[in-house]
Amino acid sequence: MHRWLRLVALAGLAACIWGCALARTSGHGGTGPSQAEVPVGPFAPASLWVHPLTHLERDPEGPVYLRVHVQLRDRWSDICKGVGVVHLGLFQPTGLGGSGQENQILQWQVDLWDLERNAAFFDPATQTYRFSLSGLPDWVEAMAPGGDRAAAGPGKFRVQVRLTTATPEGAEAVLVGELLIER
Repeated sequence: MHRWLRLVALAGLAACIWGCALARTSGHGGTGPSQAEVPVGPFAPASLWVHPLTHLERDPEGPVYLRVHVQLRDRWSDICKGVGVVHLGLFQPTGLGGSGQENQILQWQVDLWDLERNAAFFDPATQTYRFSLSGLPDWVEAMAPGGDRAAAGPGKFRVQVRLTTATPEGAEAVLVGELLIER
């Protein structure tokens, strides 16, 4: 009988030690789940495409938003969702005659590791993540429908999207896509 109680006590101690070790390695320490707590799975994104649905949109009350649509595909080229951190940048051309020189004038960052927040950005109808960006320069706002088409500015800009995510093997991957928006 005493031997059985010792085995139960040892099993309980082992479970406690194992559970404490798991709690330390989970990395949970914020308001949302950590990278270690979100499984990536075999259908992780392998490519990123800034979808042509991306456009400037003027709100009826006046503000202009850049609606960026981002589509992710897995290694079999099927549309998928993904987790990670999305970096969006707006680049203004500065080179003469379209020489390719440009400056990044705005940037945004969206954390998609939180699955609830991730789902809120995904648009099931278009199968894209949809980001509404504001705080645009005046010359970009002038390019939106209903804007002053004669306003100064280059009349075009580039949107770049980078997703820093994890591969199914646990390595870090950075997927990049871009789209040129013109008047």
